[in-house]
Amino acid sequence: MIGDISQLVGDLVGLLKAGEVDAAARRIEEARRADSAATFEGRQITVNALTRALHQAQRQRERLAAIVAALPENERAFAKVQVEEICSMLLDDKIARLRAEKRRLSRPGEPFLFLANSQ
Repeated sequence: MIGDISQLVGDLVGLLKAGEVDAAARRIEEARRADSAATFEGRQITVNALTRALHQAQRQRERLAAIVAALPENERAFAKVQVEEICSMLLDDKIARLRAEKRRLSRPGEPFLFLANSQ
């Protein structure tokens, strides 16, 4: 992004020195549109990744619950307490954080910082 800004400023300086104010204004508008499109695309990519992670965490929780439910009745109560504690500490917290981040990014007015290849 910084390289893009440097290029944009260089273009603007050249256009303004040449007295092409209208062309400079068009260049600014093009850059604004491109930035807006990139931000929107970045949000979409991030929300999609959050949705996949959220579903995966929920499936893991459901899988553990199904395994506990399949245990013999005399072992089920103890296992359920243990698994619920683990799920509460690990998965429920992760699910809550993923949902909160997804909600935040889904609001159009919220600031967004997209870092390409940040994973």
